[in-house]
Amino acid sequence: MGCFCKNIRMGTYDNQTELVKNGRKVGIDNCILKEIQHLWSLGITTVESCCGHNICDGYIAVIEDDILKMNTLGYITDHPDITRKDCFLPKTESP
Repeated sequence: MGCFCKNIRMGTYDNQTELVKNGRKVGIDNCILKEIQHLWSLGITTVESCCGHNICDGYIAVIEDDILKMNTLGYITDHPDITRKDCFLPKTESP
């Protein structure tokens, strides 16, 4: 999985769209914005995400109550700590 970031350094907020969700401002990487909005429309609560900026795999972290929903949607768990089941690989492909 890759993203379409070009020269976007890890840790910056470049190439993001700022949205308000549950009264809080959140920055979502444009590469996975539609996917995150789709998950929200399904009632899934994301807590953080990153497209990976073509440096590493991206991820989408969700609340514990939504882990089963993500599994049901076919998302693959991906975190270096195998005890963490709340982080998933995005399905968004590079254009």
